[in-house]
Amino acid sequence: MTSSSREKPPLPTELAREQAKGLEFDSVIVAEAQGMLDGSARGLSDLCVVLTRASRFLQVLHPGPLPKFLSHLAQELV
Repeated sequence: MTSSSREKPPLPTELAREQAKGLEFDSVIVAEAQGMLDGSARGLSDLCVVLTRASRFLQVLHPGPLPKFLSHLAQELV
């Protein structure tokens, strides 16, 4: 197989939480979970939608502390 005949992996796609509702993905990366909670009147509902879209891999990126209801995740990885 030559390098030109190899399929390239798909590039990551950025979706707004409203666009992800009802869809499922192999991998999901959630950026700034606390920002979702703080940035919307439906923050907790929106975050729950995003966190449940992954079928195989979920990663939550956060520059500060995780929201309290997710803080046990950080402790499990130590």
